[in-house]
Amino acid sequence: MARPIRKTRTYPRYRLPYPVVFGGAIGVGEGVLTTLSMQGCSIRTAYPLVSGSQLRVSLLLPDQSVSLPIEVGIVKWVREDQFGVEFLRVGDESRQRLNRTLRTELIQYFKNRRAERCEEVGAVAPL
Repeated sequence: MARPIRKTRTYPRYRLPYPVVFGGAIGVGEGVLTTLSMQGCSIRTAYPLVSGSQLRVSLLLPDQSVSLPIEVGIVKWVREDQFGVEFLRVGDESRQRLNRTLRTELIQYFKNRRAERCEEVGAVAPL
């Protein structure tokens, strides 16, 4: 279950540990997604990156046979083994798939939260 991260952002970020492949003029690397939103993501990797680099990102989401491509992203920050990407160009189909993925994670988060609260008070959570 993904838990939204609260900050002053247009879109919430979700902690989602999915594999990622990225590449561009910097070469090709792989890593693990740490957070995801409609406008960007953060990735953990051993691959060295530089802020300002443009790259293409492919998200390998569960239960999907085809990766979700981000056509153009820019590295906004780099800290140790993590970097943040702002999505600059996302195709319509990819944006729809990303929206569905995040909506599904949000629904699951609230279902789990409701069930936890019901357990705390000894009630049965509705389906």
